[in-house]
Amino acid sequence: MLSMRTLVFEQWQGGHYFNYLECLVPRLATMSSEVVVAITEDAASTELFNHQLGHLRSLPNVRFDLETRVPDEKSAARFRRRLGLNVVEAILRNTPDYVFLPSADEQLLALPLLTMAGTGRGIRGTPVEAVVHYKSFTAIGTTRERLVSAAQCALLKTKVFSRLNFVNFLQFEDAVSRHLPWVQMARAAGDPVPQPPRFGRGAARRALGLESSGRYVGMVGGLDARKAVPAALAAFKAAKLAASDRFLLAGKLIPEYRTLVQSQYRDLIHDGRLVLLDRFLTDEELTNAFAALDLHCSVYSDFSGLSSLMLKGLAAGIPAVVADQGWSRAIVSRFCVGRVADHRNTESFAHVLKVALDDSANYQQTPAVERLLQFHSIANFVEGLVQQAGVLAGKPPLTPILPWSWVLEALPQDQRLLR
Repeated sequence: MLSMRTLVFEQWQGGHYFNYLECLVPRLATMSSEVVVAITEDAASTELFNHQLGHLRSLPNVRFDLETRVPDEKSAARFRRRLGLNVVEAILRNTPDYVFLPSADEQLLALPLLTMAGTGRGIRGTPVEAVVHYKSFTAIGTTRERLVSAAQCALLKTKVFSRLNFVNFLQFEDAVSRHLPWVQMARAAGDPVPQPPRFGRGAARRALGLESSGRYVGMVGGLDARKAVPAALAAFKAAKLAASDRFLLAGKLIPEYRTLVQSQYRDLIHDGRLVLLDRFLTDEELTNAFAALDLHCSVYSDFSGLSSLMLKGLAAGIPAVVADQGWSRAIVSRFCVGRVADHRNTESFAHVLKVALDDSANYQQTPAVERLLQFHSIANFVEGLVQQAGVLAGKPPLTPILPWSWVLEALPQDQRLLR
């Protein structure tokens, strides 16, 4: 193995930020002489870090750099400039041969601008692998989005980023369809989704202490402001389903939703038709919660990006109801894994919920969905992400890398680009 120091920089903590580190760092440790993980001291001191990432400290060639701080600047421009400087300073401190930004969204403007201004001149020539989660480079929905996308594209001429890994395949497809000049440095990366052996529905319900009979539709995971919990509960109540049909809320509710449930849905709770697991779920509980469902209500109020929770539901063999927007709508439209609902119309949402719950009895995973899940496997995500670094280190992929085009090949021609 060639000598190579790799830097993995992560400004934020918890959620998918820690998930990416958990997947990426061990693999990089097998191909690098040293892996430096730059995170904040606050992140490293959390109970979640110790539980999820503490084992990384035992890897002999992994070192943690805790000098990064979360900016406290009040100005948005200064805040983002500081985020970019954090990356520059981490690179200058550690002099890596390769850099990974698993959450590069906040640096897409700042890092190239700092390089142009001279502040980041010292990082020129260091390959920086960027993972992009949110609307970037191809977003044109509003005037602001068009201006930001144009600036991001223009700044790619600085060659700060060696490759763009789009979590959301729609952004990659947009770049390809528009023949954007930088598409050769872009790829669809997906999201690393654990796919444990499937649990039987009855066993999963017993493990969670749920009534084993009847049908369950549920929302699983963090039940924050992005999740259309109020709309989903209103639709469930209006759907006039069987008395044995239940709605499961499994995950920690934000205070507003907790108040809503207690003030407007006490009757459903009393009748056992609304079941609450109002707490952070362990990985095992999360797996059981999906396995316990007949239908996953993966409806967001205003979010068009990739939903790792929807993918986890599909990995459990569960169809979904999704909002009429973005990535989730495209997945349902192309892969026929559920129904699309208008969550702003209670009557319409209720109808879709009832139809989807009835349909769920006949849901079967197709070869195309199997490919979708293989594409999003942890191994495929990681091997795709480290491919270029592996070339530099003289380390070939452990498994063949499955591109997004391989997934689409399993779909009928007329479904491949549905949105």
